[in-house]
Amino acid sequence: MDQRQLQQGAAGWVLLAGLGVAYVISGDFVGWNFGLAEGGWGGLLVATLLMATMYTAMVFGLAELSSTIPTAGGGYGFVRRGVRVNALCPGPVNTPLLRELFAKDPEKAARRLIHLPMGRFAEATEIANAVLFLASDESSYVNASTFLVDGGLSGAYVTPE
Repeated sequence: MDQRQLQQGAAGWVLLAGLGVAYVISGDFVGWNFGLAEGGWGGLLVATLLMATMYTAMVFGLAELSSTIPTAGGGYGFVRRGVRVNALCPGPVNTPLLRELFAKDPEKAARRLIHLPMGRFAEATEIANAVLFLASDESSYVNASTFLVDGGLSGAYVTPE
């Protein structure tokens, strides 16, 4: 059985990841070219819609799973193995894309900001600091929790007066 295992070394996982990427690229190339030739543009549209649906389901499924594991026994099951299970739930983050979108329509930005209790979006460093806290020894007793870093958005939805 030992002969069947992958060799362990510095480059082993890099070579394996490279092989996986090569399979994806060659599969995409052959798949899309063959699929377009056989199915035409209608087939391409059906395949694109199917992939978009599966991707959306995966994203929502992972989001739900990450917030459910800490409260569904994951904290107890994994902590005995030395793994703490927590979910980090960030609020809206001030990113270049968000700034660009709201720069085009300041009224739209004002309508969004009025609903945030702190009156602003989170900065990326604020979310990163929460991640650093959860990864540090300072949070060694934090387990099976949903860590909200949303500026109070989930606790109090503010409406205009």
